[in-house]
Amino acid sequence: MVANTLSTSHLILRYLHLSIVQTCVLALIVLMQDSLLRTPISCLLSIGIPNFLGLRLFAELVHAASFAIWLLCHMDTTFTFVTLLATDFHKLSIYFHFPEPILKLCDLVYYPPMFDFPYKKLGASQRMQRIAGLFGIFAASTFIHEYRVFLIIQPFAMLIEPYIIPLIPKSLGGGQLWVWAFSSLASYLFRVQCLAEDQMVAHFPPLSQWSWTYIISPIK
Repeated sequence: MVANTLSTSHLILRYLHLSIVQTCVLALIVLMQDSLLRTPISCLLSIGIPNFLGLRLFAELVHAASFAIWLLCHMDTTFTFVTLLATDFHKLSIYFHFPEPILKLCDLVYYPPMFDFPYKKLGASQRMQRIAGLFGIFAASTFIHEYRVFLIIQPFAMLIEPYIIPLIPKSLGGGQLWVWAFSSLASYLFRVQCLAEDQMVAHFPPLSQWSWTYIISPIK
């Protein structure tokens, strides 16, 4: 993960920037949940956007993009926050002169050897080990996340991206365009289920109950 290579100040700024974007798109998603018909088009009509030819298509695109951006920001802020805690805990342990066993336990340098590389005992080639590890990580993640389908198809995207990204001009965004495009398409397939009642966004309060403290808070 890229967050592992960033400084503490950069991680904090990254977390705050992503939280701002996440709050903006979350507001649109919650507004759709609170609208009369609970549809993207009724959401836009409720905020004063006039009805015009193509509004339904525009509303669907805005809502699909909002959900994809919220999903990516949600995952990124989660991992950034965990990385921030892990790296700072080690720094604080050094500052307060914690015992050596605790320092080794929370030192990221020691994390890979802690598991003693059990995959090497299988005797597979290095390429197969990497592919198995890639699918294994995301398969394990499906048991602790709500967006299981989204995680299951991620390894396939990562396997084909080395062949697709070189075809995308850098002026259009290159790899970033691929990530955002794939995430938008993949999340669109199951956004209705994820945004249904009692699902991923059900615990967020209605937009009318958002206070300024809640809006500027990076944790929701």
